[in-house]
Amino acid sequence: MKHFNNKILINCVINNLNLDEIEELIFLSRELNINISFEPICFFEKNNKDNNFNNKKYKEIILKIISLKKKGYPIINSITYLKNILENK
Repeated sequence: MKHFNNKILINCVINNLNLDEIEELIFLSRELNINISFEPICFFEKNNKDNNFNNKKYKEIILKIISLKKKGYPIINSITYLKNILENK
């Protein structure tokens, strides 16, 4: 049997439904010794009421992700990228 040496990665799409679980996912990734990445959900309608980018809690969680990255948690996104999604760029 052939064995592969592939690493596991958690890729999390951030949306209004999972904002309360993001921090737990980061802690889990550290506990399991695997990397995690984050991507914001994209909306194509400019006036979408569920748009995360105008959501205070969304911005708070992105700031928390940045803080945990600076503390050495296994978040593979760059701080520049995280600041860009915080500012909806």
